Amino acid sequence: MQRTGASTVIASVGDTGRAGTVGLVVTGLLTLGAVATLVGGAFITIPLILAVFAAVLGVFSARAVGISRRMDPGVLHVATDVLLLSSEVPATFRRRVKRGSREATSVTARLVLEEFVSYQAGTERQTQTHEVWSGPVPTQPRPDPEGVAVDVVLRIPGYPPTIDAPSNKVRWFLVVDLTMADGFTEDSRIPLHVAPAVHTPRGRT
Repeated sequence: MQRTGASTVIASVGDTGRAGTVGLVVTGLLTLGAVATLVGGAFITIPLILAVFAAVLGVFSARAVGISRRMDPGVLHVATDVLLLSSEVPATFRRRVKRGSREATSVTARLVLEEFVSYQAGTERQTQTHEVWSGPVPTQPRPDPEGVAVDVVLRIPGYPPTIDAPSNKVRWFLVVDLTMADGFTEDSRIPLHVAPAVHTPRGRT
């Protein structure tokens, strides 16, 4: 996060094409199970697991390198780095394109609320992450000779604010999905810090 003039610039995290990688993992594991069932030999399971995950890791790394060569990480220009519950905050999302088409045929955005819970189950520590809520964010394209730029209004609902405790975390993200004119697809996850709304008692200013 950095400040430029009167605005704050928040960088995206994890611009690595996660959706495609998840599909590769699932496909690889299904293939592994099918092959192991057909062959019927448990001795090949470990080598197959290593081979599948090595292949997935290789594709994942190549995808990440390809993204970094084609685009810079997405950034959000917003007036403040702390958003309040039940507020509306205008912002601008930008992503500079270094190679390929700079024209986006589709730009969609949504606000996402995720919860991370860690707890003790017997002798093991268990962790769970799930999406609590998500809602669409309207986008308004604006001219940008360097890549993609859209204006958005972040309407923060009255859900839990950001929490960062060791065993319980509540995290907000702005997720922006891009489809470029040449078919390239990618998403950006912008972390947002959301605080409780400030209450001013009557008679005070």
